[in-house]
Amino acid sequence: MQHRSAELTITDRFRHFVAAATLSTPIVAMPGNTAKTNAVAAMLGAPSPLAPTSHNAQDALSERISKPFRTSSAQMQSILAGALVNFDF
Repeated sequence: MQHRSAELTITDRFRHFVAAATLSTPIVAMPGNTAKTNAVAAMLGAPSPLAPTSHNAQDALSERISKPFRTSSAQMQSILAGALVNFDF
């Protein structure tokens, strides 16, 4: 996945969400098969993943694409600091 040069990341995958958030790439989260994406979205203050089966899914997706979530510099630094702790650096 080319997050660094992407204009937008639409994903249901935890790792793609984290990669995009770390690089401050705009993100639209979709529900995955675990709660991890929901949890990291909540931790960062991003909108909860968009349910594609909702009655207004197309309109909601268009809205999210026009105004995607993007991490701030402080959030990017927090993610990187957490990764370093996680890998015991």
